[in-house]
Amino acid sequence: MNQCLAVVLTIFSAVPGLANTDLRIPNAAEATICPDRPHEPNWMRDLPARDAFKRVLVQDIYRTRAFEQIALGGACPCHVRFPSWATAEWEFRGWFEDADRWEMLEASRGLNRRANKLRPAVMDICRADGNW
Repeated sequence: MNQCLAVVLTIFSAVPGLANTDLRIPNAAEATICPDRPHEPNWMRDLPARDAFKRVLVQDIYRTRAFEQIALGGACPCHVRFPSWATAEWEFRGWFEDADRWEMLEASRGLNRRANKLRPAVMDICRADGNW
C-alpha cells in the first residue's frame, strides 16, 4: 500500500500542475453546445461522497435515455440531447431508490453498456445537427 501511495505522489510531483488540475464538470453556462441545458438537481450535487454512486446512476439513466431518444428519432435537438432531469429522477426513485449499493452499481454498468452501444450512431446524428 505504501508503494502505491509513493507512486501516486511521485506522479503528481513529476507532472507540473497535475495536482492543481480542475476536474469539475463544466456547468451549463460554460457549455459550448446546447448552453441552455438543465442543471443537475441540487439533491444530486449535495449528496455526501459515500453516496456518489447514486448520483452516477441518475447520470447514467439520464445519458442512456437521451441516447435512446436520439437514436429512435434520428435527430439531436438540444431538448432531446439534454432533457429535463425529471424523467431520470423519476426512474431512479421508482426503480432504484431502495436498492442497495451493489444493485445500483450493476444497474449503472448495464446502462453504460447500452449507452456505449448507441454512442457511435448518436455521435453521427448529433454531429450532423451540430450538437456533439
